[in-house]
Amino acid sequence: MIIRRLIALFIDAVFISMVTSIICLFWNPKTTIVNFHFLNKDWVLNYNIFGILFLLYIFLFCLFNNGKTIGKILLSLKVVYFENKISRRLLREFIKSIGFFLLPITLIFYIFKKRLPQDYLSSTILG
Repeated sequence: MIIRRLIALFIDAVFISMVTSIICLFWNPKTTIVNFHFLNKDWVLNYNIFGILFLLYIFLFCLFNNGKTIGKILLSLKVVYFENKISRRLLREFIKSIGFFLLPITLIFYIFKKRLPQDYLSSTILG
């Protein structure tokens, strides 16, 4: 199950990367792969735009689409809520967003509980 979740996350990241690239090309047309240097101001701007878009995508897409992102739809994954309340959805997506920044803690939690923190704390499963 964790492999399918990671593949779905990868698909979502690729999708947001493409959207970010399009936005950044219109934002700063000088930015191309040829002059795109690691840690220059264009790279930092693109990375920040990607991060903001990715968190918004994950949060809003899951919140208003029954927990389904493009990656989850393609891999036939869905979030099953034991209590289908908006507060549970908000809690799950908030914990998930924090989990991206605290990845080592998230992985340790998964090893011991066999569930990700956002699923455990918001009473959901991914099926």
